Amino acid sequence: MLNPLPLWLLMAFSGYSTAAPTDCSTKVVQAPADIVFLLDGSGSVAADQFLIMKTFVKNMTRSLLPYDTLFSFAQYSSSFNKHVNFNQFSRTTFESRVNSIVQSRGGTYTAWAMEKVVQEMFDSSVGARAGAKRFLIVITDGQSSDSINYPSVAAQADASNITRYAIGVGAAWGSKSSHNELNAIASKPESEHLFQVANFGVLEQISKSLEKKILTEQGVAENCPKPGNQTCPPTPSDPLNTTRASADIVFLLDGSSSVKADKFVLIKEFVKSVTKTLLPFDTLFAFAQYSDQMTKHVNFNEFNRTDFENQVDSIVQRQGGTHTGYAVEKVVKYMFHSFAGARPAAKRILMIITDGQTSGPSNYATATALADEKNITRYAIGVSSFSTSQMAKKRLNAIASKPESDYVFQIDNFDALGNISKALGSVSGEQVVPTVNGNADGAPCEFPFVYLGTSYSTCTTINHDKPWCSTTSNFDEDERWGECCIQDGE
Repeated sequence: MLNPLPLWLLMAFSGYSTAAPTDCSTKVVQAPADIVFLLDGSGSVAADQFLIMKTFVKNMTRSLLPYDTLFSFAQYSSSFNKHVNFNQFSRTTFESRVNSIVQSRGGTYTAWAMEKVVQEMFDSSVGARAGAKRFLIVITDGQSSDSINYPSVAAQADASNITRYAIGVGAAWGSKSSHNELNAIASKPESEHLFQVANFGVLEQISKSLEKKILTEQGVAENCPKPGNQTCPPTPSDPLNTTRASADIVFLLDGSSSVKADKFVLIKEFVKSVTKTLLPFDTLFAFAQYSDQMTKHVNFNEFNRTDFENQVDSIVQRQGGTHTGYAVEKVVKYMFHSFAGARPAAKRILMIITDGQTSGPSNYATATALADEKNITRYAIGVSSFSTSQMAKKRLNAIASKPESDYVFQIDNFDALGNISKALGSVSGEQVVPTVNGNADGAPCEFPFVYLGTSYSTCTTINHDKPWCSTTSNFDEDERWGECCIQDGE
């Protein structure tokens, strides 16, 4: 979940206590915002890239839901499709509506599509609000076939007070002419409304900046100072206390042919998300993939805390059969070992992500007995509709640690992977984390804690620019919080 608003500002915005690390004397006034996402569904966008586009849209929508926002979703190529108008937007079912968008294919008529949005989607007849700020976010991978029409469309958008963000994705934007097209799409100044990225995988990285710009334009952050950069108070050499448990975690990805390419991309996104969540603690990670063979991509002693996302992105799906038991045994023998960087005193955790199918000897009993002997806790994550079959359930139960109710997850679509990452957030053991700033006077974090209805088992950066936590079990009721006292690089 991404949201760059400082926590103290969100409190004021949402009616919470305004206690904060610094004073903010400016009165915060919420302005409504109507936001249209316009997705490039042309034939030059690969299927897995279009899927990541939709994931980006869902994540950003979810982050802005707590505010007075409405959303619309449209797609363009040679045709223009309005998938959800403002008066059709549902705050509870929007993710399934985005999931249902099917790529249209065809040419790339960006200017024409923008004109359709300006004329037809920012209209009261489809739910646009008269007093709302208007935003159009255009996500495109390449040059259009109607760039000559940009000046006319931009003039129409400006006349309707529509702020436009242009997200140019892919190598097609490297040329001078295509850069000029991005400039033509975006509002002025381009430096604040234009993003260029090399591939769809980094869309997530810009969402935080983009959300901050939109919320700022709504008037949420106007004239408010940023929180101070106070340092943590003196603590023992281990700032998280010596009771902290270290954890060595292996992700084992199912790269067999039964997993479609776009689904494999989402498996990797899930791996990055969980890794990022657990990174602030004493954790090491390793990444492996299996089909009819097992491939070690990153051992513990090769894990890069600052570049792990590129390490995961570089994993290429193997294809082939599904020999899960064989792969688990290989991981147990060769990855949870000192020569691969595994630490003797660390908790050992293996996360197996599979569609539940198998095409070779199971070897489950042998593999799990060996894992139990080495004190390796195993989570089995079954993905795709097949994983809910009776046979697949038995296989997942056979892989996972006992009791299965605590270590088996079954979901019928890959988008739900993000929903279980929080449940896996407690794997690094009990944490004693002191705090600084906030309003808790240095009290330690309370894990898990509830914030805006969601449970967190680790420090989080949601709605704040530094890791923070609640110092009681329910922030929504008690509103007590502080910044986590964690040293850089941990």
